[in-house]
Amino acid sequence: MLARLWNLAIQVICLAIASLVVADSEGTYLWNPPASNEANGYARVIELKHAGDWNGKLIATWEHWYTQNKDSGEPNGVPGSFIIRESQDGGNSWSTSATLTDQQSGTGHPCVRFWQPFLFEFPRSLGQYPEGTLVLVGVLMPLNSSYNSFFMWRSLDHGKTWDPEGEWQRGGTFLHGIWEPLLFVDSENKLVAIFSDERHDGWSQLIARMTSDDGGDSWSDPDFVVSSSNVQDRPGMATVARMDNGQYALGYEYCGKTNCQIYVKISDNGLDWDPSYMGDAISTTDGLYPSGSPFMVWEPIMKQLVISSSMAYLFYNDSLVSESGRAVFINNQYGQGQWRWSPTPWDVQRKSETCRSNYSPNLFVRTNGKIRLTAPASEGNPIKCSERTGEAFIGVLPYQSNFSADGQSGWINFGGDWSLSGNEYGFAPIQDRAAIAVTGSTGWSIYTITSDVMITGTSGEAGLMLHVVTAGPGVSTRLDPVQGFTFALEIPTGNMVLRQEGAKSKILYSGTAPFSVQGNRWYRLSLGYRSDGNLAIAIGGSRANDPEEPDIHIGYTKENIATSGGSSADNDFGQGLAGLVGRNGGGRFKNVQIKAN
Repeated sequence: MLARLWNLAIQVICLAIASLVVADSEGTYLWNPPASNEANGYARVIELKHAGDWNGKLIATWEHWYTQNKDSGEPNGVPGSFIIRESQDGGNSWSTSATLTDQQSGTGHPCVRFWQPFLFEFPRSLGQYPEGTLVLVGVLMPLNSSYNSFFMWRSLDHGKTWDPEGEWQRGGTFLHGIWEPLLFVDSENKLVAIFSDERHDGWSQLIARMTSDDGGDSWSDPDFVVSSSNVQDRPGMATVARMDNGQYALGYEYCGKTNCQIYVKISDNGLDWDPSYMGDAISTTDGLYPSGSPFMVWEPIMKQLVISSSMAYLFYNDSLVSESGRAVFINNQYGQGQWRWSPTPWDVQRKSETCRSNYSPNLFVRTNGKIRLTAPASEGNPIKCSERTGEAFIGVLPYQSNFSADGQSGWINFGGDWSLSGNEYGFAPIQDRAAIAVTGSTGWSIYTITSDVMITGTSGEAGLMLHVVTAGPGVSTRLDPVQGFTFALEIPTGNMVLRQEGAKSKILYSGTAPFSVQGNRWYRLSLGYRSDGNLAIAIGGSRANDPEEPDIHIGYTKENIATSGGSSADNDFGQGLAGLVGRNGGGRFKNVQIKAN
């Protein structure tokens, strides 16, 4: 729970970081607040999969309460609520179907704080309740903060109506409460509630669980899932995903470690967790680690765990990185070994310190394979806390651009003023740094990116990127803050140039294109890494409307680059994101394809 306060404090740093980069896709509204003092956060969205004719409907809710003013985080005494919104067109539009309030009477009611909701659809019958039953659990707390409790609502008609089931666990005030409930079904078909618990002597906070054999009508006593031997440690905000090998992965923020780094641990059945085993810290091959308020899902197409976080830091010096809030972390080894990162479906705006932007960003996997991200975002004048949402494929090959339909979803920018025009994606003229847009995964290795490329104007360069990763500590590159390989056309020289962009910028190949290169004409470029360890570049010439398909023009081997005088870090072809790049002018791209070789 202290991570909520830490998240507020770090917003000032995030605002400074955000000013260095250009906004990417901003998602679409789940909720555009009518009042500037609405506190909206901690969204949860599900897609119905056990509802017969209602399968595919999206249902969403989030924290919703009122503060004293737009600059305050304290409640103003107005009762809170959980607003239920639904979408029947895949998230393109949303309507309010219900508003759940506190109907209890007595001291402290109705509660003003409606926090940390969780939506769950029964995948099978549990107790007396049929498959497809919906439950919503959340944290209620009165104005005087004397206690908090877990409260449950249930829907037997796929979200049309909701019945209050009542309080099912009670905690104390801040630092003595219960927080962040999450539900799943274990291998014995028990309903499991996992949550953060501050009520036990000898621990500041631990992660506990309770089980139910009757669909949530009654619950076992709590037992421990994660409990540190250090009394000051605060593991919390647990998230669980069942993988296709039958194992369960649990991710959580480990406050007590620097920046509340995210850890993961595995259970064979969702029942047996060694509470004294803290698991493994998540960090990527290029030195990033996620921090604060995670949410994790299993993505079946690429067979990977995907985990979101509020922030991201550089492992080497614990500094906030420009990828923070714009990256999710993925693992295709069932939670073991190294992790990679991919761009989020959209970029959460951070224009206010009090909005808690990107707090507990929610993920869920659509039946179409895309992953939907939903999170609080700050925007407007006066600043409001909205809930935004959007989806994209995460690290999935093959990739085919459809900018007119998908916009910038799944791409993030590290420089340049990028915009969309129909099915084209481009950057305005730029001089002082490179314009960079990347997609995919830092775990991609043997693949080829191909795109139609245009230099807009009479000078400049535009082209493709391969194996893009975060630049190492102290490394300054022409592509700050990333490094990788580029293949670009240049005018007025008419050259095509293959570069290695690391601690040093090295030209691996430069030669005159086999045809005249002119501004405002389309060319088709290809840059790939093959299984034999070679880079391959290809180029197609300009025609009246569309470029010719490229022919292989040159191959450049790993051995050539390894003997060209660069450092060992620069020589690593290994893996990385795909991207688009330009400088010293403007450029546009269309028909981007990325395929495994």
